[in-house]
This record gives sequence, C-alpha cells and structure tokens, in this order.
Amino acid sequence: MANIWIDDMHFNFAVIGNGLLGSAILDEISKDHSSVVGYGANYGTAGRYFSSHEDDSRLVRTYHDDHYWEDLAIRNLQEIRALEKEVEMKVFYDLPVYYNRKDNQDALLYASLQPIGEQHSERVRPLFNAEDIEGGFLDPKRYIKAMNRRSIRRGINIYPTAVTSVTQDREVYQLIPLTGQSASTDIVIDTRGAFSEEAFKQGKITIVGKVLIYTTAPLDVEEGSFCFIDSSPKQNVFQNAYGFFQYQKLENTAISKFGFTELHYEELASIDKLIWWFQGGYTEYSYLQEALLYIEEFMGGSHKLLSVKPCALSLTSNGKPFVERKGNYITITGGNGNLAKCSQAFAQEALHLVGL
Repeated sequence: MANIWIDDMHFNFAVIGNGLLGSAILDEISKDHSSVVGYGANYGTAGRYFSSHEDDSRLVRTYHDDHYWEDLAIRNLQEIRALEKEVEMKVFYDLPVYYNRKDNQDALLYASLQPIGEQHSERVRPLFNAEDIEGGFLDPKRYIKAMNRRSIRRGINIYPTAVTSVTQDREVYQLIPLTGQSASTDIVIDTRGAFSEEAFKQGKITIVGKVLIYTTAPLDVEEGSFCFIDSSPKQNVFQNAYGFFQYQKLENTAISKFGFTELHYEELASIDKLIWWFQGGYTEYSYLQEALLYIEEFMGGSHKLLSVKPCALSLTSNGKPFVERKGNYITITGGNGNLAKCSQAFAQEALHLVGL
C-alpha cells in the first residue's frame, strides 16, 4: 500500500480492481497522471472475493493463432523485460513452449516458432510438432507487485480493499469500499473482470468455471522444464490441454500443473455462482476423470495428485476484451484466457480506445 490519505479525498482517476489488468491500467495511467487511486480486494477477502490469478504461473507465448493476441503478446514481453529491469524484480521465466498443433503447415511462417527436430528429447518429439522459442511463464502475483511498485514510486495511492458500490452525483463518482477510506473521482476505470456487475447485467461476458490440477513426480533432471499446449488431446471433451512440466522443484521431486479448455464449459451465470465455484463448487467439475486420464497418459503413471484448485475465465463473444465508456465510467473485462500475458500492452490499447 502506498500513501495514506484523508477520508473522502478526491482524485482525477480511480482504478477498481488490482489484478493483472487493474495493475497494468494503474501503471500505464500513472505515467502521465498523479491524481490517481487504486482499489483492489485482498485475495479471498471476507470469503467472497477471489482471483483466478492466485496461482504461481501463467503461460507466456509470443506465437498465437489469432494475430490480435500475438501482436499484444510480442509487445508485452518487451514491456515485462523493461519492468523487471526498472523495479529489479523477476516476473518472467524463460522456458520452451511446445505445441501439438492440429495444422502445422504454417509453423515456419511465425518468427518465434521452430519445428520439433532431432535436437529435442525423446519425450518431446512424439508429443509435439513445434516450439515457441520466445515463451515461458510469468508469476501473476509478482507481476502485479512489480507494476504496483512502479506506480507507488510515482506517488500513486493503492488501497487493499474491495469496492462495494459506486454512486454518482452529477459529474463526480463516490467509491464506497468494504473497509476503510472512501474516495471521490472524476473518472472510474472498472477492471474487476468476473466481478464486473455492469458487464454481467449487459450480458457482455460469460464466466467459465475451470480447475487447475497439480501433480508431483520424481525429478527428471535430463528432461528439464517446459510449457506446452496440446491442441489434439485424445479426450474428446477438451479442445486443448496445456500445462507446465516440472516448473517447480521440491528436493528430489518436481511439480507439474495442467489445465484444459473444454468444448462445453461450466458457465457460472451469476456472481453468486462464481463465489460458489471458488468456495467448493469446483469439486463438481464435470470433466475431472477425463482430465486425470490425460495427465496419467502424459506423465506415464509416475506422478501423484497434489491438488485441484479452482479458477475462472471471463469470455466475450468476439474473443477480445470488452471495453466500454459510459460518461466517465469505463468498464474493461473479458480476458478470454489470454490477457495475463498481454496485460501492459492491452492497457495501453484500452486507454487509447476510451480517449485517455
């Protein structure tokens, strides 16, 4: 948290939400403005507010089938490296990102892709057909902390609590937090993602409940660590599988993490349903057995199940984030599972779209 201010202090800008997107918006707007406040719930505040960023790794890849996301990812990796250098904090970890692509005809058209060949291990060659050499993973909470650190250095106030309501009196917005200080502002930028009630009411986003599955196995030093995306899983309930192989080491064992994109997803049709998912509803995930079977085949039976954890995605109909400005209330949401690796680059684009 940054500076302490008196109750009902007025700011030119208020950013609600301090996840990856909110932190990136705060970081970007603080380049040119000093009268800015940020509000963001602590993880799990009051058993109600949750973040799907409360894990330790998000996949970073500069190749993407959709050139919109590919352009953002390439630009954002440059932003991450500059941020790391400026605040002296490690955020991004280089690792190979392997693909099993359905149509590998155009693999060499992308600068960051190279075909799998003899230089790759015996484990990798049968499973994958391309490698993104400009990829790896980022630590979401460290990324947020690094962006916040830079904003705070610029004199920005960040208050660690959820905003429970926003009221408007003429051209001024009043922000009422769950605890502590309130503030008024000329412009609100709401980045609460799945908790954006405005986006929910308008039907602009669909919230999808998902799980991440963690395993442990004996450490294979020769194999090393890598990330992957498998676009042709044998289990026909999944569009793709993705994961982080041996990305964490614990004595003589290694932790791997797996996630899945379902063909028919688990829709969470209200904020209450979202809360239910994080409070235990995820244990009813419909495709757990298929997911465990995929992991069994991938790991070759050498693993043990460590944990299953909930997460969620906000999807939009066009696959791009939802950005809307009504007066001076701006709503930005809809990461579509891709925004983590593009947060800073997208923040620049979003602020430009709304005229800031």
